[in-house]
Amino acid sequence: MKTSQKTLGVALLAAMMAVSMVTTAQANPKAANKANKEGDSVRCEKLESKEDWASAGACFERSYLKDKKGRNADKLLIRAAVNFERASLLSRGIELRKELIQRLPDSNMVADALFGICSSYDAMEHRNGAVTYCTRFVNFFPEHVDAPEAAELARKWEQPVEADDKDLREL
Repeated sequence: MKTSQKTLGVALLAAMMAVSMVTTAQANPKAANKANKEGDSVRCEKLESKEDWASAGACFERSYLKDKKGRNADKLLIRAAVNFERASLLSRGIELRKELIQRLPDSNMVADALFGICSSYDAMEHRNGAVTYCTRFVNFFPEHVDAPEAAELARKWEQPVEADDKDLREL
């Protein structure tokens, strides 16, 4: 077979496969959608394994946006938030955790989301946010394994700010 015939054969085979995939998707959209979601998950996990945290976070967030009512929506939001936090994008992680709490209040991941917000505000040294969300966590989940740590963080930030007599130029 000549090179041009091989190229034509490969192109024809690729076109037939593409038509076959479209036909399969039309015949069984649920299976095609599931395969697409599984492909998304694999892509996101590969980004995580490469420690490309921001891209992995964006990937998991896109997966969530494609299927907000899916049974894994809460897990996708948490994974997106965790990856954004690993990329030092704490505010984005907080936003996604808040979305989980607001949109999926019956999820078994709400406690983790609330504690994650508490921890992120503490890491950002955002006094009001830390006190508010750490206190909420302790009030809503007093028996949770992380409740003592959240209570300690809330107490830490509730301490009054000490007066500082230093001149601003000395800081």
